[in-house]
Amino acid sequence: MGIYLRSLAGDFHVNNRGWGLLLRLAFENGWTPAGALPPIGWKATTPDGLPRSWNPADYFTGRGQRVRASDAAALADALESVLDDLPNHDTHAEDARRLDAPGFPVLYAEPEDHTPTPFQVFGGINKPKYRWLVAYARAGAFGIW
Repeated sequence: MGIYLRSLAGDFHVNNRGWGLLLRLAFENGWTPAGALPPIGWKATTPDGLPRSWNPADYFTGRGQRVRASDAAALADALESVLDDLPNHDTHAEDARRLDAPGFPVLYAEPEDHTPTPFQVFGGINKPKYRWLVAYARAGAFGIW
């Protein structure tokens, strides 16, 4: 499962854990969410006519909620502010055990109690995709699916 971002700039996919880490990282670095708009076609009442409210803090459920261009730009600013701090190398191996079985590729296994930081997740081989997401958010409004 994952989150799909859709806009005129194209589509961007990230897994649920990665999207949550991105939002947390942005929030911790100055992003103040403006509030997601409801999906196009959102009904303020249930089929029975009962009132139904939209939660503007919902950036995560992937129901087609919309992020305004100004909010996307603020998200890009916050994410870009840590871009130079992301490592260029893979830091997962620093905390992992090396499993070297003859005849098989080397495998690195993280300890079960280890929770990688956003810097470990978005650095190294993931840094180009992170950079692309910053440019994607800077391109304007998008929907979250």
